[in-house]
Amino acid sequence: MLPYFLLLAVPWTIHRLPDTGQTRRYAVANGDDSTVTINPPAFRVNGNGTVTDLVTGLQWQQADGGEMKWDGAAGYCAGLTLGGVTGWRLPYAQELFTIQNHGVSNPSLDTAVFTRSNAEYWWAIEPRADSTTIAWAANAGGGIGAHPVTETVSAGGTKRFHARCVRHSATGPELASQYTDNGDGTVTDQRTGLMWARTETAAAVTWEESFAAASASTLGGYTDWRVPNIKELRSLHTDYSVRPSIDTKFFPNTAQAIFWSSTTQIGQNGVTAWNLDFTNGVVSYNAKTDRLHLRAVRGGGGPRIAFTGVRNAASYADGPISPGEVVAIFGSPFAGEPVRMNGVAATVIAGTANQVNAIVPDSVAERETVNVTVGDSPAFPVAVAKAAPGIYAANAAGTGPAAATVSTPRGGIVVFYATGHGVLTAAQELTLPVEVRMDGKLCEILYAGLVPGLPAGLLQVNARVPLAVTPGAVALQVKIGEAVSQAGLTVTVE
Repeated sequence: MLPYFLLLAVPWTIHRLPDTGQTRRYAVANGDDSTVTINPPAFRVNGNGTVTDLVTGLQWQQADGGEMKWDGAAGYCAGLTLGGVTGWRLPYAQELFTIQNHGVSNPSLDTAVFTRSNAEYWWAIEPRADSTTIAWAANAGGGIGAHPVTETVSAGGTKRFHARCVRHSATGPELASQYTDNGDGTVTDQRTGLMWARTETAAAVTWEESFAAASASTLGGYTDWRVPNIKELRSLHTDYSVRPSIDTKFFPNTAQAIFWSSTTQIGQNGVTAWNLDFTNGVVSYNAKTDRLHLRAVRGGGGPRIAFTGVRNAASYADGPISPGEVVAIFGSPFAGEPVRMNGVAATVIAGTANQVNAIVPDSVAERETVNVTVGDSPAFPVAVAKAAPGIYAANAAGTGPAAATVSTPRGGIVVFYATGHGVLTAAQELTLPVEVRMDGKLCEILYAGLVPGLPAGLLQVNARVPLAVTPGAVALQVKIGEAVSQAGLTVTVE
């Protein structure tokens, strides 16, 4: 009998399914991977050892954790603190495959984003559905498959399996069912927006022939059918079944066979192409002259609006939000869309296509989490705290010199600005105590409150520089209630 967790569906943590990264055309016929662009790969290097995938919304460990046993990798990630945050875990196979870049090889990763290592494979958290001693792993060549857990060096094997941890605070669309049978021979995947042929389109075609076979289909009255890229094809696979590794309720009579993708395997001089074996879900490659199966696809794009983060607008730190805080919400496309938190409108004070700043309403007080939405986006759950102070920096990046009085003598007054102060009284006064320290020394506070004429989330603090402070750039921190602002902010003392 399988362990109970093998009977559960993998949660969908991906906002949008990224393209493969392949931009060179290899096919003579129309329709190869490079000719279809939906969600090009895009990453942000956060400068703290982490990388944010701007397409999926996942946050990744930039440099992997090195070689380790599969049964130790989950514990390694669970104990990791990186970028000032915890909550890391070993990725699901479907997550791990999203960062594969099939426009490069060995490694099939964007090494301008992820630190190069000597890994041959990276562990996923799932064992294969029919064995607890065989686990999924992505490989440096661009594929993904299940391997005996004893293959890695530290388990007595000869190959190097590493761990790269992931975290997320958002989920994809909340769906009662992943698939919708449209009743016309097509099935729509509600997670990705892709529409699939319910049954296979062809059973024995070469790679070049597959493009004509797909485009000739008029299934469901549509004329834009195509060959799926390898990430799209892999999204049909389930890691929790084998023979075949697909949901047979919606895709009945699926052959336990190899299916073509439109993606060329570039490591073999372009004469092979990626495919997926629906016997057990292995992604590998075959000569383009081989005759394999085909299931056509159309559409795609995923949720119309996707999140990549909700952060304190002053510190740019992840973590809990608080009533009255100005938060920066990142994602796309946001322009002109309303922001709601548990259904309550939040005041928007600035916005672009990829970022909107809004004030957290007081209605979130006393809650442990709140669901943030922008327009008709999926919900983005965020933890709530009584206060979550952040100090505005002069460079608007959350570190370095504070946005404060330029230079102040000892005994003089420093004026700086913050947010994340928590609930206010009816008279718009703070309810939580405020403490300021410079160079670790407690300061006298002359004023701590809202700034007249400016958004209600902005806090002004006037504090006297202690006489005992050593002149120069000194650390500045504010404590509101029990919460402390980010480290790395300074003020200049004469």
